[in-house]
Amino acid sequence: MLGSPSGLTTFWSRTRNNINHLRGMRSRDFWLFELSTWLHVVAITIIAIFIPILLLERGFDVQTVLLFYVLFHTINVPLNFLAGAMVSSIGARSTIIIAIFCQLLFLISYGFLEPGSLGMLILVATAAAAYDALYFSASMFLFMDSTQDKNNSGTNTGIFYAVVRSAAIIGPLIGSGILLLSGSQAALIGVVIAFFVLSLIPLFCTTKENTNTHRILPLRSYIKSKFFWGNHLSLGLYKIHETVGQVLWPIFIFLYFGSLESVAFLAILVPVVALSCSYFSGLINLRHRYRAIALGAAAVALIWLGRILFENDTWYYASVVLVGLFGLLMQVPIDANIFRAGKETNELTASVVRNAFSMGTKALIFLLLWLTSISYQFGFLFAFVALVLLTSLNVLRQHMK
Repeated sequence: MLGSPSGLTTFWSRTRNNINHLRGMRSRDFWLFELSTWLHVVAITIIAIFIPILLLERGFDVQTVLLFYVLFHTINVPLNFLAGAMVSSIGARSTIIIAIFCQLLFLISYGFLEPGSLGMLILVATAAAAYDALYFSASMFLFMDSTQDKNNSGTNTGIFYAVVRSAAIIGPLIGSGILLLSGSQAALIGVVIAFFVLSLIPLFCTTKENTNTHRILPLRSYIKSKFFWGNHLSLGLYKIHETVGQVLWPIFIFLYFGSLESVAFLAILVPVVALSCSYFSGLINLRHRYRAIALGAAAVALIWLGRILFENDTWYYASVVLVGLFGLLMQVPIDANIFRAGKETNELTASVVRNAFSMGTKALIFLLLWLTSISYQFGFLFAFVALVLLTSLNVLRQHMK
C-alpha cells in the first residue's frame, strides 16, 4: 500500500530515480536553456495577447490591427535569414541580446503609437519583427544544439512546451493583474523588461556557445533533405489554424463579450489546459507522430466547425479547453519532426527555415484577412479547411511510411 512507510519509501525512491534519469539524459546546457526560455516566456506572455486588444482600446479599427500583423509577419521573414547569419558570425547569445534590445525599442515605440500614424505603425511592426526573428531563430538553434540525442527530439520537445506553458500561465496572471488593478502600462512594461533581463543570465552559464562555431547550410541543400516538404507543409497548415486562433479569436471574444476581462480569462485558460498535456504529447513514439497529428487536426477542425455553427458563451470557452488539449497532438509532433531533421542536417538552418516558413504562412493569411475584410465566420472556416487538409496529409504520410 502507498500509505504504508514501505510504500512511501518505494514511491519516493522511484520518483527520485526517474528524475535523476531525466536529468542524466539531457545536458546541463539543455536545462539552462529551459530556464532562460521560462523567464523569457513569462516576459512575452505578460503583454502578448493584449497587444491587439490594447490597439482596439486606443481607437484602432480591426483593419488597422490586421495591417499591423501583415507588416510584422512580412518584415519578419527575411530577418530570419539575417538572424541565421548573425548566429553564425557572432553567436546565438549575442544575437539574443540584440533581439532583446529590439524588443525594448518595440515597447518604447508602442507607447507613442496613435491612430492614423502609419509611419509609427511601421516602426513598431519592424521592431517587433526584428526581435521575433532574431530571438526565435537563435533560441530554437540553442534548443536543438543542446539536445544530445536526436532520438530524444519528441521528449525534449514535450519538455520544452511544458516549460513554455507553465511560464505562459504566470505571464498572463501578471499582465492581467497589472492592467485590471492599476491600469498602468508603464508598470507593465517595467515588469516585462525585468524578466527579459533575467532571462539572459542562464544563457551566459552555457558552455557550447563558448567553443563551437556554427555555419548555416545553404538553403538549396536543406530543402532537398528528407521529409522537408512534408514537415513544413504540415507546419504551414498548422500555422493557419494558429493564426486564426491566436489573433482573430481573441479579438472576436473581446468584441463579443465587450470586456478586457474576457480576454484576460482566455489568456490564462489556454496555457493552464495545454500545460497538462505538453510533456506527455512529447512521448508520442516516432512511428505514431503522423497519426497523432492527424487525430489532433481532425478534432480541432470539428471544434472550429462547432464555433461556426453554435453561438453560446459557455461553448466558446469550453472550445478553448478542447483546442488546448487536441492542439498539442499537432504542435509537439510537428516541431519534434523538424527538430529531429535539424539534428540530422543542420540545426541553425532548420531553426531559420522553420521560423521563416511559419512567419511567411502567417503573413499570407493576415494579408488575405486584411485585403478581403472577411468576416470572423469565414476566418474560422479558413482554419477548419486548413486542418482538414492537415488531417489528410498526415493520414497519407502514415500510410506511405
